[in-house]
Amino acid sequence: MGVVYAAVNEKLNRPVAVKTIRDIGAATHERVWREARAAAAVNHPGVCQIYEIAEDRDQLFLVMELLEGQPLSDVLEAGPQSPVDALALLFPVLEALHSSDIVHRDVKPSNVFVTAHGRVRRGR
Repeated sequence: MGVVYAAVNEKLNRPVAVKTIRDIGAATHERVWREARAAAAVNHPGVCQIYEIAEDRDQLFLVMELLEGQPLSDVLEAGPQSPVDALALLFPVLEALHSSDIVHRDVKPSNVFVTAHGRVRRGR
């Protein structure tokens, strides 16, 4: 749906991720705003924080917490994982989204990050 860049919020001097979303129709535009507002209300260690949403002409920008680690997809490709182990990594993220009544349309291993300490985080 977009491209994610690592950046620095110069006002707060902290690393952030900026997701750019271009060329979307009116219905998708409104849905992205609505989902960003709902996701910004989620405060859970398994879900990355959204700091801001902005737009410029036909492009939306989501400014979010920059997650450190590697995508779950890379972890799964690196070596055999039992289905139970893979689900055990993903379950905390799914539980956080479900408990916050968030319908996320793009939950997949490449959007879930595993930190160096083995903690699992959901990207946006």
